[in-house]
Amino acid sequence: MEKQLTLIAASSPVATNAASSPVVTSAKQSDDVVHAILGSFQETKTISLQLSDNDFPVRITSTPSDYIGPSIQIAVAILSAAAGAMVIIWQMRKQKTLADIQHLANVKAELRLDAYRDFQIVNRNFCDTHTVDVENLIRFIRSAFSGAIEQYKNIHFQAPLPQRAPAFMEAITKHSQDAIAFIFFLERYDSLLPRFEVYNLALNSALHDVQRTSMELFYVLLKWLPIDNPNFSKVAGALPLVHAPIITEEALSEFNIAAAPLEKALGQLQSWTSDLAVDVQNHLLGDYADKQVIKRKPIDNTFFTISIDPDKSVALTKYFKEETEWGRNVTRVNQEVAASMKTGQN
Repeated sequence: MEKQLTLIAASSPVATNAASSPVVTSAKQSDDVVHAILGSFQETKTISLQLSDNDFPVRITSTPSDYIGPSIQIAVAILSAAAGAMVIIWQMRKQKTLADIQHLANVKAELRLDAYRDFQIVNRNFCDTHTVDVENLIRFIRSAFSGAIEQYKNIHFQAPLPQRAPAFMEAITKHSQDAIAFIFFLERYDSLLPRFEVYNLALNSALHDVQRTSMELFYVLLKWLPIDNPNFSKVAGALPLVHAPIITEEALSEFNIAAAPLEKALGQLQSWTSDLAVDVQNHLLGDYADKQVIKRKPIDNTFFTISIDPDKSVALTKYFKEETEWGRNVTRVNQEVAASMKTGQN
């Protein structure tokens, strides 16, 4: 009588050997063979063993494959679900990336608008107030000198001029403070204005010239403008003026000689801040504006145009660093500081 036993084992080359193995002479040996077959298989299969009452031979009679179809379907379903999940994750990451890019663009746009608003405040303060005051004051003083000369020719008398040298220096100081605000603006928004270093150099150079030439004119004004007596209201009989010279042709000539370099420096500063306004607007608002603002084209090359265009800014940078008085002073100071530090280290 034969007994049929169905077992679950892992597929292996041992199965073939088991099928052709000699007759097993005992139940214990049969069990050992079965365990050997089961332990050596790697893929799950159904194994049918026929055992006789006498010698219990063991052989594989069949390997059913009815489970393969459902297993493939399950695997396909799992892979499809995994692929779908990966697509969803990819889409979510892509959407997040696009959202991050849009957020950064919005933040940058807001920063640019804030920067331009700040620039408008700086530019308005500079153009509408103290610059006009200084230029007008120079014109008024020149006109007053000419009028005083004509008055003295006609009646041999001059009324004291209303202008004062300290008032002139006060106007220069306010003008310089407003101009320095442009430099502070450039430093504050340096990350948004990566090619604007040339303007920093130009404005520093122009301000240096304004300060130097204004002092030269100030000394001329001290010589020829009236000086009020600080004790006039405190001391009885004191004269209202401690200095009231007669304005002559010599005075007017000295004034014009001293005023010309200052007027040039003021004109350059005014021109270059105007160029800065154009480049700032084109750079910060270029993505939103309908057109670019056109740069000025000066007739007099004394008031040449500053530009952030690479082909022009390189030459301008070299000019301001090497050919202007301010640039040479900066180079000299840096060399002196470096030499001093080197000496201190030794």
